[in-house]
Order: sequence, then C-alpha cells, then structure tokens
Amino acid sequence: MKSVMLANHIIKYPVTVLKVVIPFLLSISPYVIAHNDLTHRIHSLNHQLNQHPHNQHNIHLLVQSGKLKYKNKQYHAALHDLQQVLQLETEHSDALYYAAQANFHLNNYQSAEQQILRFYQQAKNPAGKIKANRLLGDIHLAEHAISEAVSFYQTALNLQQQPQPNDFLHAAITAQKLPDQGQQLALTILHQGINTLGTISSLADPAIKLHLALQQYNHAIQLTDTLLKNAAGLRKALLLEKKMVIYQQLQQTSQVKHTILLALAAIKSLSHHKQQSRQVQALVARLTSSYF
Repeated sequence: MKSVMLANHIIKYPVTVLKVVIPFLLSISPYVIAHNDLTHRIHSLNHQLNQHPHNQHNIHLLVQSGKLKYKNKQYHAALHDLQQVLQLETEHSDALYYAAQANFHLNNYQSAEQQILRFYQQAKNPAGKIKANRLLGDIHLAEHAISEAVSFYQTALNLQQQPQPNDFLHAAITAQKLPDQGQQLALTILHQGINTLGTISSLADPAIKLHLALQQYNHAIQLTDTLLKNAAGLRKALLLEKKMVIYQQLQQTSQVKHTILLALAAIKSLSHHKQQSRQVQALVARLTSSYF
C-alpha cells in the first residue's frame, strides 16, 4: 500500500522537476548521510542524559555519547563526557581509550599518553594492545620522538596476525625520518611486509626507491624482476623503465637497450587509444631519448 501511495505522490510532480530532484537525491554523499546520522544519535543521547543528569546508570550513555562525539570530531565535547565517566569509574577501558584519542587530536599529548598507558595496562587481548601501541606511536611521532614512534609501530605490527600494507608503509615512512640508518630501517620494515604479504606494489615500489637511494642496485633489480612476473601492459612498461634507469646507473649499455626494447614491446600491446594517451606518449619519449 505504501509503495502505491508513493508512486501516486511522485506522479503528481512534472517530469522536469523529477529530472532535477532525483539526480540531486542520488548525489548526496554517503559522508553527509553518515554525518547527519551521527548528529541525530548525539542529540538523542544528550536528551536522555538531560532527563536524568545524576543517574549512576548513565555511564553507558556517557561513553556512547563520548565515542559518537569523537567520531564526529567534536573532541572537546567528547572529552567532557568521557571525563565524567572516568570520575565515576577511573579505569573504564573505552573511556580511557577515546579520551586518549580526543586529547591526542587536541594536542594534549601528555594527557593522551597517560590515559593510553592506563588503557594498555588493562588490555586483555592483542587488539587492545595493538590500538594502544599505534596511538603511542602517533603521540611520539607528533612529539618528534621518531625512534620511540617506530618502536611502538613495530610492536603493533608484531602483535597483528593479519597486518595491512599501510601498517608497514606508515612504520617505514616514519623510520625514514631518523637521521642515521633511517633508510635502512625503513627497508627492513618494508621487506618484513613483503615477506608477510607477498611482493605487492604498495610495499615493493618504495622499497625499490630506497634500494636505489642506498645504491643497492642488485637488490633493486631483483625486486623489480619479481614485480615484472605478474605485470602487463603499461605497468610492465613502467617497471621496465625503472629497470632501465638502474642499468644506466650501472653503465650497462647493452642491458639498457634490451630493457628499452622490452618496454616498447609492452607499450605496443596496449590498445591504440591507450597508446595515444599523454602518459604513454611521455613514457615513449623518455624511452626513445634514452635509446637513441
């Protein structure tokens, strides 16, 4: 019955209006919808709390309100709710974690560290310890304590059964900030990720760059060859260009020419439309200028 009523209601509007309204409704960002939903839920919790301001059972509501306000980037408001929880229950796990996160985003690093350490002390599973170590890494990175930050990120990585590529990448990027041996430590972390997740481009590409920066040319070639095994088309041509650059630095002219011919052959396998793209035309120009 509701669908019939809706259909009748829509029919009342001219087609020209619907042509404007429907695309507008479809274009509404999921972020906007999520944001509006968060705001509605926050208002609902605030209403419940205002009705019974001194009820001891409001701890759960305050925690939920604090978490939602944190997710909505209302860090001061989130802290207000979470601090009330911690006054009533000093070691409340969720309140400690989200209060630490809110303090971190407000640049209150000392308070954030104190709270996340208290959270860590009572964490009973790896997931909690991973979260704590990540935040401790973020805090030390913000305070420019790079070595300590890397150590916390590595601890978080070692605790994970299924780490993500970005976890290794973030730790490696942080390690590169170290003045001494930073690049080598970053390489160690990236290769740890490659050994764990396989030779994926998100980890192998930055590893190749670091090998080249450290003049570890043979390692760079070996890693590039591993990537080439599963590469085709433009990706293959770009990897071969990298390999060509390595051979240029090694002054191995015959290998340079051979690699360029392989790259040009990979480009010829592309569709005519792709061959005419600016990116491919620029690649061809770079290859031929190196060849002739």
